[in-house]
Amino acid sequence: MNGRLLKKALRSAEAYKLLDKITDEAKLTWLAGGCLILAKSLKMLYPAGELLVVWNNRQQHAEHAVLLLDGQILDGDGASNRKGWLARYTEKEFGKMPWGYLSFQPFEPDYATGWFDVFDTRLAEFLAPRLGVRLDWGRADDVLVRLDPLNAGTSLAATT
Repeated sequence: MNGRLLKKALRSAEAYKLLDKITDEAKLTWLAGGCLILAKSLKMLYPAGELLVVWNNRQQHAEHAVLLLDGQILDGDGASNRKGWLARYTEKEFGKMPWGYLSFQPFEPDYATGWFDVFDTRLAEFLAPRLGVRLDWGRADDVLVRLDPLNAGTSLAATT
């Protein structure tokens, strides 16, 4: 996974227009408010990845959502190694905090309370050609059947 390609695609005007459409013009970013949408879209592109949250161990809530893929953390800043990403994020968001203030935890739907938690394939479709990923969604007549990666077995259909 090339983190620079991801970062470049997400920083484009086209990507931000798409985020505004998905979130009804809420004026979010991929790092603030749109992180779960991005993480879920990356999970659609990379099914072997693991959806994680950055867990605040002191306040007991999720701060951010990311995808772990082949030892790299993927988010709106591209790709970074796991330990380096967590140290940078902690310092950026909280200043000099003791190690262990934040940790990675597997995503649970309850963690997304108050977040923009939508299942939308448009970002995955936007990112796929920019990241060199081929989508394997099946087409049946004029319906594109898509699977929600977090609810295995649940299929969504959208007319195209």
